[in-house]
Amino acid sequence: IARASVTLIKHAGEALVYLRKQGRVTARVVSSQDTLAYAKVLAKKYKSENSQRSRWKALQAWFSWMIAEKGVQTVGNIFPRGKGPKVTPRVRKDKDTFPVLRDVAATLDALTYLAQLDRRYLPAYIRMHLIAYTGCRLAETAHMRWDGLRLGGEVPSITIIETKRKGHAPRV
Repeated sequence: IARASVTLIKHAGEALVYLRKQGRVTARVVSSQDTLAYAKVLAKKYKSENSQRSRWKALQAWFSWMIAEKGVQTVGNIFPRGKGPKVTPRVRKDKDTFPVLRDVAATLDALTYLAQLDRRYLPAYIRMHLIAYTGCRLAETAHMRWDGLRLGGEVPSITIIETKRKGHAPRV
């Protein structure tokens, strides 16, 4: 069994233990008030919003399976839309996370100087310039081959082979 399945079963089991303690022995008697009360228990028990949400989703998946596979009837919609545990979007607190243009220019100047002094810095020099001027991602420049770089002609181009795609279609 996949690890995700084991986790889902464990989380659903937690919810079922809670519901059983509340006197809800069968799925037919569980109501939306019961699931919302369980959401409040999750909020008290788990600090992490992701922990709360994964357990709520596990219970939803279990009920969906019971309804689809076993034909279990429930009392209306027991999972009201938008009423479960929320996961707030993460906001970056550090505004200096992204480099400003001045920092990028200073890095490129330093790499240019180092590459002129010692050829061992040439790959870093080329990769950083490609990232800065073309928008290539670091992984793309790391997997780039010299034969994919075309500097002559009217429009210089870079061909990067993405090995994760089927058929190894080149991406220009």
